[in-house]
Amino acid sequence: MSYKKAALLFGIGFLLQFSLMNLFSVLGVAPNLILSLMMFMAYKYNDGVKYAALAIPFAILADVAGGQYAGVGAMSLLVLLVAISFFGRNLNRDTLWTLLAVSTGGTAIYYFFTWLIMSVLGNPATMLGLLRFLFIALPMNLIAVLLINQVYRRGHRRSVRPTGYAIVDMGMRTKKQNKKM
Repeated sequence: MSYKKAALLFGIGFLLQFSLMNLFSVLGVAPNLILSLMMFMAYKYNDGVKYAALAIPFAILADVAGGQYAGVGAMSLLVLLVAISFFGRNLNRDTLWTLLAVSTGGTAIYYFFTWLIMSVLGNPATMLGLLRFLFIALPMNLIAVLLINQVYRRGHRRSVRPTGYAIVDMGMRTKKQNKKM
């Protein structure tokens, strides 16, 4: 992953968030693609925290374009990024279940801190409203993370060539490999 790829992915996510995601909304709630991409990059890649930090400027742009207060989403993403980098380093990054657990917890943390900051700034939303919103937002963001993971796995499989059998690593060769030599 490079900074150019990460910026391109967040740019595409930003454009899709404000153009096509309204078509997939359920009761007015659409998946947050910037949040989903940030959680996926920060968790899946070993050095993904530095690339996932590019989500913060795009979150500021998203707040300016459609939020009530500018910078609230970016502050919540920063808190979430620190939490994922601190707690996610000891988890197994290869299994789907840990990715889903990180995505579920990350979505809940993100929306809780967004609600907390906005309530401090004077937004009259209640905790019950947040829980009703999370009831729809959690599955939507999990579906988005699963789709991002599926696209990543397909692209990653095509770029990696198989090296052979596990027997080759132990010093033994198959008949087919002996013929090539």
